[in-house]
Amino acid sequence: MTVPLEDLLSPHLDRRLAALAGTGRFVDTPPDLVREVLARLDPERSRMRANFQPPAAWLVDQADRYGGSLGGSYSTDPFVGFRVDAICVPRASAQALATDVLDTWPPQNEWGAAIDLALAEGWTAWDAVQSAWEGPGRALLDDLPDLPVFGLWWD
Repeated sequence: MTVPLEDLLSPHLDRRLAALAGTGRFVDTPPDLVREVLARLDPERSRMRANFQPPAAWLVDQADRYGGSLGGSYSTDPFVGFRVDAICVPRASAQALATDVLDTWPPQNEWGAAIDLALAEGWTAWDAVQSAWEGPGRALLDDLPDLPVFGLWWD
C-alpha cells in the first residue's frame, strides 16, 4: 500500500480515543472510502467474519445501499489489520438493514445469528459522539425511538 491507512482514513479517525501510533478507530466513514481501503488489503480482509459478524465487504455494500456510513478499527500491523465492525443508516432504512442481517447471517454452529451478536444504537445526529439509545440487535426490528440515525455494532 503506498498511502498509509492513517492518511487515507484521516478525516474519519476518532481522535477522542487515545491509541498507540498506527492503531485506532475510524467513524462515519463513507462506503466508497472503506471499499478503497479494502481493495488495497489482502482480499481475505473483506470476506472474513470476525466473531461471526457480517464481513466487511457485505457491510460496505449495505452502507452504500442504504445511504449509511461505517466504523471500525485499523492497525498498520499486518497481523491486526483492518476491521469494519459498525454500520449506521438513516432511520428509514434501519429495519430493512436489520432484516437483511437477520436473513443473510443466520445462526452458525455454536454462534447465534449475527443480529443477536450486535448492539443496536440510535443517534441524535450523524456526527453525535454518544448514542442516545441502545438495545440488542433485534431491537432494530421493533418500533424505534424518534431518532434520525440507527446502527449496529459488533464487539
